[in-house]
Amino acid sequence: MAYHHTQLPFVFFLLLITTLSSFPSPSSSSSCHTSERTALLAIKSAMGDPYVIVTWGGTSDCCEWNGITCDSAGHVTSLDIFADVVAGTISPAIGDLPYLTFLSFHKLTNLTGPVPSSLAKLARLTFLRLD
Repeated sequence: MAYHHTQLPFVFFLLLITTLSSFPSPSSSSSCHTSERTALLAIKSAMGDPYVIVTWGGTSDCCEWNGITCDSAGHVTSLDIFADVVAGTISPAIGDLPYLTFLSFHKLTNLTGPVPSSLAKLARLTFLRLD
């Protein structure tokens, strides 16, 4: 009988830890901004909706999408797409990501068309790779 009484505090401890871990941490980042989500979806569409960015869409937070990094305020700061199966163009919506510091479209050999002039709007951009 004593065996069950000694396990009771341990069970309560596990229950408490499980419950607390299900709450979001106060330091977790914010959700992405609607305007930046819209820009990312336009970029995806212009690239022919490739499977490499299949996570982009639905109701999920765009800060959790493949190839996307956001800052703690939920602004998109990095866009990194690597795949040779992507075809289409680079959308002018790329300029609608004002907090972007890192942009890499690596091995996207099937992209066509000019580099959009809206790229010049990215004043914070410190890294650019288009190949």
